[in-house]
Amino acid sequence: MMAPLQIAPQERGGVRLFAWAPDPATLARVTRDGDRALLGTVLGNAALDPGAVDIVRLADLGDLGLDGYLTEGYDVPDAAMADVLPQLRGLDGHVLIILSAALPQGGVLAPQAQARFVAAFRQADPDPARLWTAAPAPDEAAPPAARQLRAPSLAGGVPAGRMVALACGVFLLGCVLLWLL
Repeated sequence: MMAPLQIAPQERGGVRLFAWAPDPATLARVTRDGDRALLGTVLGNAALDPGAVDIVRLADLGDLGLDGYLTEGYDVPDAAMADVLPQLRGLDGHVLIILSAALPQGGVLAPQAQARFVAAFRQADPDPARLWTAAPAPDEAAPPAARQLRAPSLAGGVPAGRMVALACGVFLLGCVLLWLL
């Protein structure tokens, strides 16, 4: 077992990487069953926010590789990985990527034997206002109300469908009046 890792309170931009060799039952509970709270046990801190932990199956990264994933996905500079690049490229199986946000009040990580600390990095720009985030895309199977769809509207805020219906009504009324004359 390794020495515990300290995360300072209010730390921003920290990215910690662990090689993870879970037993099949633990992997199934976390990935298939969605028991992400188990990550707190694996990493030795029950207060850990599992939403700030990324579980990566390295075989899924393909040609991008772990170093590319850290650069593209987490804004870790290439220069920060230079010393450990051979080690990163030699990893296989799964890794855990723990962001500072996993313990916003700070704390200690005392991982179990199945999680081995590899390296710690700093993001190039840890300012949360500048990091890209997105709301999840609406589920196409969800009912329309859940997708919060809105009808297109014209500049005045009147829904376009009503304007089309009103225009058709005026046109028909004009046709009837012309026919009667």
